[in-house]
Amino acid sequence: MFRYLYESERFDRAQNLVKVALSILPDKNGLTFARATNLLGLIYLDINKPKKALECFQAALEIRKALLDPDNAFIASSLSNVALAYTELNILDKSVEYQEKAIDIRRRTNSELIGNSYSNMASCLLRMRKADEAEEMLLRCPSLQDMTDETFLRTDNLRFTRYKLADQSLLRYLTLV
Repeated sequence: MFRYLYESERFDRAQNLVKVALSILPDKNGLTFARATNLLGLIYLDINKPKKALECFQAALEIRKALLDPDNAFIASSLSNVALAYTELNILDKSVEYQEKAIDIRRRTNSELIGNSYSNMASCLLRMRKADEAEEMLLRCPSLQDMTDETFLRTDNLRFTRYKLADQSLLRYLTLV
């Protein structure tokens, strides 16, 4: 139910229910607690509270690290989410560090979510004004293997659209490449 409320963008209701669940879960060091904490972080990220999101993501990551194999998909997911929060906080060196760790795990385990990590890293690189590296990173996404500059410029992905609108010089640069 929490995930449904989150996915349907009913953030207030989802946030309240997740907080109640966290308060009544008996095992504050278990995987269920980590999952709920991670979900609360995603909610905070979507309602533009990246500091709170980061706290949640780091807490979930620590629980998962204590209980799971280092190459577990949930560890990679937590690392990626920590990186997203750092990107939103404009602490880009930390974002790159955590996203690289997530990418390493996802590559080693042949994860289907590798494209998500590449996309998140590209978002960070765009913030760093490293358009060439961002484009190269996106081209690593399995679903974007045949992407052209024109495809990138026309994307409906909000993560990249904001950069298109905010920085016309980046647009001109990408169309010239």
